[in-house]
Amino acid sequence: MINFVVATHIESLPIIEFYSLKQIKSDSIFKVFRNIKTNIYLIISGIGKIKSASATTYLFAIHTKIKNQIWINIGICGHIDHPIGNGYLVNKITDKSTKQNFYPNLAFSHNFFTCGCITCDKPNFKYCQSLYDMESSGFFSTALKFSTSELVHLFKVISDNQANRIIQRDKSYVLGLIRDNLNIIDKLVKKIKMINKINYKKNQNQINEIQKQFFYFCKYFNFQEEEKNKLKDMLEDWNYIRNFESPIKYLKKITKKNEIFLELRKALNHD
Repeated sequence: MINFVVATHIESLPIIEFYSLKQIKSDSIFKVFRNIKTNIYLIISGIGKIKSASATTYLFAIHTKIKNQIWINIGICGHIDHPIGNGYLVNKITDKSTKQNFYPNLAFSHNFFTCGCITCDKPNFKYCQSLYDMESSGFFSTALKFSTSELVHLFKVISDNQANRIIQRDKSYVLGLIRDNLNIIDKLVKKIKMINKINYKKNQNQINEIQKQFFYFCKYFNFQEEEKNKLKDMLEDWNYIRNFESPIKYLKKITKKNEIFLELRKALNHD
């Protein structure tokens, strides 16, 4: 299960569209969206660390209710000189008012830009070498009550810096910032999902589907025993990451067995 916590509707809209999320009409306190098939939730918290903490608690208590799931905060931020539009995985959070520090556990190999983030109680334009936002500490400290540090992450996109102090941001500007980073966000989701695979339990239909895929490829390609074991592992990963979207259609035109592994690895973003 993946839970997105996003401050504003504008920041969330590209994510809602990308993951085909639908609003849950029964919610009146917060706007909550989900995709039942892929088990993805998104809640719009409002601006500020208290609202972010409240929304995170609400999403867990009312909808997800399962501990040790994935939590991701997405949003825009400021920095003294990082380029506008660059996305950063947060590796340290400092609450400006309490001076408390938090450290997300980046327990996976990656090539994301990383940076620390300072959470402020009000908009800040005194830039420094950290990112600035208004939600991170509230989100992270609360999500840690429901999950483990390697499954709770924050991804921030630069919206303003010393040379571009944009106080009133129009909708299309913010939409573009998040939309241009969707593929990176999705790569992050897949990375974290692989860490959480240990908590995933397949039902019998899913087990049967993986076996069907395995026998299909073995029928057309002469795999050695070691290659068969490798294929099984990669099909497990494929179905977990891609929510049982069949790889057969994706790989139908391939004629060499080595290309099977190459394409699976590429699709799964394996290093």
